[in-house]
Amino acid sequence: MQRRAVITGLLGAAGAVRIAALGWPRRLLAQTGPAERPPVILLAFDTTRADHLGCYGYARATSPNLDRLAREAVVFTRCGSQSNETLTSFASVLSSRLPSELAPLAYESFCLPADRETLQRVLGYYGYQTGGFVAGGHLVRSFGFDRGFDLYRDEWTFGSFAHTMPAAVTWLDQRDPGRPFLLFVQGYDAHAPYTKPLWFEDLFDPDYQGIMDTILTDDSPMRVEKIWQGRYFPAVQEFQVKRDLPARHLSVLHTDLFSLLAVQDPSTGQPLSSGDLAHLTAHYDAGIAYADLQLGLFLEQLERRGLFEESLIVIFGDHGEDLMEHGHANHRISLHDASTHVPLIVRFPRGLWGGVRVEEEVSLLDVLPTVLDLLEIEAPAGIRGHSLLRRLREGRDPALPQHSVAEGILPMGSVRGRDHRLVLAPVQAGSPDYLDLLGGALDDPRVSLYAVGAGREERLDLRQPTSRAVARDLLAALQSSYADFSRPQEGAVPYVDPALARVMRDKGYW
Repeated sequence: MQRRAVITGLLGAAGAVRIAALGWPRRLLAQTGPAERPPVILLAFDTTRADHLGCYGYARATSPNLDRLAREAVVFTRCGSQSNETLTSFASVLSSRLPSELAPLAYESFCLPADRETLQRVLGYYGYQTGGFVAGGHLVRSFGFDRGFDLYRDEWTFGSFAHTMPAAVTWLDQRDPGRPFLLFVQGYDAHAPYTKPLWFEDLFDPDYQGIMDTILTDDSPMRVEKIWQGRYFPAVQEFQVKRDLPARHLSVLHTDLFSLLAVQDPSTGQPLSSGDLAHLTAHYDAGIAYADLQLGLFLEQLERRGLFEESLIVIFGDHGEDLMEHGHANHRISLHDASTHVPLIVRFPRGLWGGVRVEEEVSLLDVLPTVLDLLEIEAPAGIRGHSLLRRLREGRDPALPQHSVAEGILPMGSVRGRDHRLVLAPVQAGSPDYLDLLGGALDDPRVSLYAVGAGREERLDLRQPTSRAVARDLLAALQSSYADFSRPQEGAVPYVDPALARVMRDKGYW
């Protein structure tokens, strides 16, 4: 209990960060002209679910600093990511294009193409200084993310905001104060294995004693992925499903194996109690709280430098995390809301539109065009996203799509409307690309429909006329997203340092 008190004190100190009052004149920044373009700050909370933040209704106090910021920002309550993977999601955010039109979807070969315009490159054309501070992993420069940044630091290995935010502050002090800037900062604080310093893992469940503390350890980050349908399978090889099936990362093959073991030899799986599984969620939530602590300290640094009030601050998650809602703790094998419903919170300069909550379906594709629209900069041709400013200025925008598309590196895709999600996914190894399912075969076993919303998710029977009609409409929306789509050709395979490749294998990706 003493540990919890220490952490609560730390959060309280960060929580005291002063957020400027909303008394400044509120006028559309687009009317001030290019000479007054503001700084742009992108803060990316990796692996963070929207529904585990206080400003999205979560009961646990995971995000006091973010919640405080959100009160004078625009909160997009229904934002979808375009992928359940860091690599492909960030490529989509920075280019406003679907991952599958940037490069073939494969861990070892996906790379942000050099000929695609990105937010950092466009702002560089307009005189912005650009700095990127990322925590390694799938954001290293090998995958093309450094293109367009004047400075790009990626030396950490699945690091924290505690690494990237102090480095970003140093860059702020060294930049040219006479020019606007773009700052991109990312951290993996909520990512598995959900362990954090300063006893943060004890923050929300301090009295727990059990097997989950053994499973959630830094020395074996893949252990959590040996949990399937409430049982822990310690004997399962971490990177091999069957000797004749060379799966190098968690996939549907693993779920097939777990399901088989649970039936044929239940003794191989150790049952986990509801308390064990609740402790896993507590660890995950503590990672968000740790990121929020760093956010509070960072916002204080912005205020000390006089940068907070005039900056455009965009906070988002690249994807979420399934926490046993579908039998596993992971984000790679699911495109359900747990893995794709992410926070998008935009604090406009001088608190413009502060306190607005947008309930319509939007996506991370909209970040680039919204930023450029605010800065009076024309967006690149061919982007997929839409500026959200008309919705904010006029209260509605009929041109905004009412659905969000997501893709997985495992061959799967989905489209989410307001109350339903259509999923196109493989059921076994060797299944064709999900794009091959766009022809409309609603009876294909790889196509499923779910009712979603308000924390619920229910699979619907596609033989029922009502469900079939909904599925047909969503499939049409998905087909329209690919109407002018051409599959990218194989490009040059990015060079990846052998040490990073080993880390990726240890994390279960490659």
